[in-house]
Amino acid sequence: MDFIFKNIFGSEKHPDILISFLNATLKPKYPIVKVNIK
Repeated sequence: MDFIFKNIFGSEKHPDILISFLNATLKPKYPIVKVNIK
């Protein structure tokens, strides 16, 4: 499960998927527009 999660949401090739997930889950006052994946 962790492997799949990291491959989907932790990919440097597709940060938009992670950004969408974080915005939908956290519902921040100001939307997340950029992430740094290490």
